[in-house]
Amino acid sequence: MSNLTQTHTGHAFGTEGYKTIAYEIHADLGVPAPVFVPTDAYAIDCAAGSHRAVRAVLDSGGAAVPVTDAELGRARDRLASQGIWAEPSAAAGLVGLDRWTAGGAGFDGPVVCVSTSSGFKDLRVGTASPEPVEPTWEAVSRALAGRARPRG
Repeated sequence: MSNLTQTHTGHAFGTEGYKTIAYEIHADLGVPAPVFVPTDAYAIDCAAGSHRAVRAVLDSGGAAVPVTDAELGRARDRLASQGIWAEPSAAAGLVGLDRWTAGGAGFDGPVVCVSTSSGFKDLRVGTASPEPVEPTWEAVSRALAGRARPRG
């Protein structure tokens, strides 16, 4: 993708932002061993950026790693447990890393997993109304403890 390519987001800021991310990664880490990146903006099965993803894999000598919705959900929850709010398809990089290393594969150098979208793109956001809670720390703590999901 370049600044001359029509972007999947419909504006040129996306491409310029991706270049900035690449420059920052290089400045901080040098050349990473692998970079795991989700292939699409709004959904993994969306055709909007699929040809760009194929081109990126072919041009980089990389590989495509298929993932399931269940794996995406688990990866999203793992990221959330670390304070990163990603929408499900944005967690595909972490799934790719897990899948790639499951057989004992390692890397000679730093590994980068890119998360491409915030949780605001998750279609379930805002569909449930929270129960009112008494405005005390104790009541809020109890309510949050009751909503905590098991990690793992």
